[in-house]
This record gives sequence, structure tokens and C-alpha cells, in this order.
Amino acid sequence: MKVTFEGSAEDWREVFGLGVGAPRPSEDWGFEGSGIEGPTDVKQEFDPPLEMVPDTSAEGEEDRGPKAVLQEVSPEARAAAWENTKDFCTRWVVGFDAPGVDQPPRQQMMADLGQGAHARTFLLFAYAEESLQVLIGKALAEAGAAPSTDDVEIESQWWDWVDRVASQMVQVSHTGFPDLGGTYDYSQRWKRRLA
Repeated sequence: MKVTFEGSAEDWREVFGLGVGAPRPSEDWGFEGSGIEGPTDVKQEFDPPLEMVPDTSAEGEEDRGPKAVLQEVSPEARAAAWENTKDFCTRWVVGFDAPGVDQPPRQQMMADLGQGAHARTFLLFAYAEESLQVLIGKALAEAGAAPSTDDVEIESQWWDWVDRVASQMVQVSHTGFPDLGGTYDYSQRWKRRLA
């Protein structure tokens, strides 16, 4: 609740029954308007504006993105992680959007991924592609699950389906692999990159 008052300090004191000679809220009371005496030895601390904060980064140090970090992973480990990513995505979409079909244990799959050896590289792949949607689409395409067509409408429908798959992954990831949530691109910018 917010209350505003227009008038002088004397008007305020009169309206709220403080009368003449009563302490001014901002001068004599410890916490403004509380009526409780506050501590007298409190230091005034503040967060300085960013331009006042000294730069502590090392000279010449570059901001390393996910692609640079991925290059530090050995080619064998990267290849194994990519195979794991394709396998994970392929198993995840079994029965997706198909009522009455047996569904894989997606919650357990996500927990296994989040606690597994390839969790870090899975995240790096998603960040390197700039979205979980593109990662899933590329993994499924390499695994042979993408439609092979030049029809723009069919391709657009397929990418909408991939977006729903990614959305479901993020929903399920909240308990088993919460870091995955940061890889989903809500802006739909990823679709413009694919065009």
C-alpha cells in the first residue's frame, strides 16, 4: 500500500495528531515513521554506480563463449557427448504428441542427463547453438528424425513441433536438470536464424 500526502511537515504532523513539539519523523525517529528508535551506530553503506567500481579483470582477458569452451573438450569426448545428445533427443520424442502411445520415462531421463557425464556438454551444445530448440532440431535431423522436404510449410510445422519438444524438456527439467531452463529461447529469435 502506498499513501501520498501533499502539504508541509507541519500539516502532516497536524493531520496525524502529532501536535506542536512532536518529533519530526525523519529527524528524531530511528526509522522514518515507525516510532521505534533505531540503532545509532549503523554505517551508511551503498552500492556504488558501476562507473565507480574498479575493473578487476586481467589485461587482455577475453570473454570465452560456449563455442570456445567446447573447443577445449577433447574431440573424442565431444563426439561421445554429441552421440549421447542425439540418442537422448531421439528417445525423448518417442510417443511425443501421440495420445495412447507408451511414453518413455522422461522425468527419469532428464534426471539421468542432469547427473550424468554429458550434462555440461549438453548445456554447452545448447548455448553454442544459442537455443535448446536449435540443438534439438539439429540432433534429430542428424539422427534421421527430421522431415526431408523442401516444403516450407512442412518445415515450419516441424520446427513448431521441435519448439513444443524443447518446451516440454524445460518443464520436466525443473526437478532433474534445472540448468537446462536457461537454454530455451522464449524470444523465437532462433526461428529467424534458421530462415
